[in-house]
Amino acid sequence: SHFGYGWRRRRNIIGTRTGTGKSGRFYLRIKEKLQDIEDKIQYLVKIWECLRYMKAKSEVSQELYQMMLDRGYQERFCDLVTQNLNTDFTAQRMIYYLSHYSSLPEGEIVDEMLAILDDRKRIMQKKQLEHSNAVYNEYLNRRRMEED
Repeated sequence: SHFGYGWRRRRNIIGTRTGTGKSGRFYLRIKEKLQDIEDKIQYLVKIWECLRYMKAKSEVSQELYQMMLDRGYQERFCDLVTQNLNTDFTAQRMIYYLSHYSSLPEGEIVDEMLAILDDRKRIMQKKQLEHSNAVYNEYLNRRRMEED
């Protein structure tokens, strides 16, 4: 053939023929390393996306974080709680809750955090509905004025 031995060797390395020979093992090692690099890149992209959309902690959230650390909770747990309770309103509610107890199991703190977030969601939905209702009422009033 006019391709010669070099062509077969290149074909073996790039993977069209992966046997158990030297070039087949070389190809598999390269493929594994590339997969590891690809996995690490995907992991870093996910972290970057999380950091990009994560809100900065408010001052009250930072107070809550310090309060929980002082009470002996793990740093990672404190960080997760304050990342979720990242507004003054939600962090202040948790501070009020914790101030009534000297020590609580982590499960109870998580339950309270979820209740606070649920309340916040309900309040935000209520405000959205009130705004939508106000806009609709304005539309109806304008229409009534035009008809008169």
